[in-house]
Amino acid sequence: MNVTLWILGVTAVLALVGCGTDSEGESGVAGDADSTALESGKAPTDAPKTRVERALAKIDELTDRGDVDRAAGELIKMRMKGTRFSADEAAAYRDSLAYVYDRAIELVDEGNPKANAALKMLQSNGTF
Repeated sequence: MNVTLWILGVTAVLALVGCGTDSEGESGVAGDADSTALESGKAPTDAPKTRVERALAKIDELTDRGDVDRAAGELIKMRMKGTRFSADEAAAYRDSLAYVYDRAIELVDEGNPKANAALKMLQSNGTF
């Protein structure tokens, strides 16, 4: 059973990595954050300013919705792409990582199989 979940987790990470764009300026995550901010009625000055901040905000939204497997995949993708962080962005990345991990643990206790996959992904990539 654990091997199956691990294989599913690795497959999910590979699928997420394959779905990204090669452009440094664009990420499927960051673009969604812009439209989310506009739909919520927030002024553009309230929205995160950098590409990394927008991506991390979207990851936190995924985590809030319980999509911890997708959020974990996005964090791993950022790491695999070699994303460079400012000091503030690095702190925000660590906060998002801890949030995804903690939320996944909560959801595993509730029997959510996606949460188990998220934990496996994070653990197998040396994140935790």
